[in-house]
Amino acid sequence: MSDIHPIFADCCAKEDSRYAMQSPWIAGGYRYATDGRIIVREATTEPDTSHETNRRSPDPTQLGWNKARLVELKLPTSIPDPMLVKCLDCMNWPKKERQHCETCNGTETILEYNPYLYSFDRRHQARVAAIGAHYLRILIRHNVKSIERVSDQMFRFRLGGTVFPLGIIRGGIVGLVMGCNPGSATEGYIRDGKIIEPEPAKP
Repeated sequence: MSDIHPIFADCCAKEDSRYAMQSPWIAGGYRYATDGRIIVREATTEPDTSHETNRRSPDPTQLGWNKARLVELKLPTSIPDPMLVKCLDCMNWPKKERQHCETCNGTETILEYNPYLYSFDRRHQARVAAIGAHYLRILIRHNVKSIERVSDQMFRFRLGGTVFPLGIIRGGIVGLVMGCNPGSATEGYIRDGKIIEPEPAKP
């Protein structure tokens, strides 16, 4: 098997119960990887593996691979990492008892995921769907510069490939990621590729 871009491993499902999506598979001339919310594909000449025993790979052919983009959104080059904070559930317990805390598993710290999603705040049009911080970190890690909104809840991104007239792109890796409904209390904002603070509510 040829070398596989590391974004495929990042997009695979991590749960033991989702065997069919724990590793990339090949179907119809494409290699795919997904965890059910983000999916990537690239063309390949390697043989089909979707028929392997005990594997029921999802059918990704009907997704928005070739939909016209509604708007292109620039991504930031980084977003804040989740902060490690003291576990509030056991911080006042006797030292010997903290190892039994089910919240932090005895580590006395937890990751504070705030914000856990980001909205694309557009001054000149309605705000579009948000993208989860976990998936945004995957895209930034692999140097994705922008994403295209192709539906109310779907974004498309690209890695590599050659751009031809009329915007046709050949080669490279194409991915899709599902959006989230904006409006959460733990929501950050991106405007023109920069992280911004929420605007204060008008009196």
